[in-house]
Amino acid sequence: MIKILIALLLAFAVPVQSDTLPVKVKVLGSSWKHGKVGGDLWHNILVPENIKKDELIAVAKALFKDRPGRYHIFTDDKEFQAFIDSDAHYMESDKPNYPYPEKWANKHYIAMINRHPTRGYLGEWALWAMSISALKFAGEDSVIVTLGKPDKDIK
Repeated sequence: MIKILIALLLAFAVPVQSDTLPVKVKVLGSSWKHGKVGGDLWHNILVPENIKKDELIAVAKALFKDRPGRYHIFTDDKEFQAFIDSDAHYMESDKPNYPYPEKWANKHYIAMINRHPTRGYLGEWALWAMSISALKFAGEDSVIVTLGKPDKDIK
């Protein structure tokens, strides 16, 4: 059942006008946090491995303006399905069958868009560094840039 829901969600594309962005962006699909339908919906985006900080910020701002929501941003998709499977089985009895691809994620899961770590209660959102390789883009609190409050409903 979980795999069917994940497959359905991955079929829906997040509309992004890649011609207006400084780099090519590929939509990997969307998935529910921990596989729980109705919870937080995460959109998954692939960007070039050699992306620069200003390009990453431009992509995040465009995504958040066009379709505010939670985003995982990756620079490689080779172990993306393992990442999704691991999250979908989080806290489930079969979790050991779906290990988190830690080595891959430490290198390629570079950022996320989510509520700001210290000002989220005020409705503010931010682009966060998520991997060791992306910390070079961030400040002390792992925030790369504050995106502000969404102009549209979170999807």
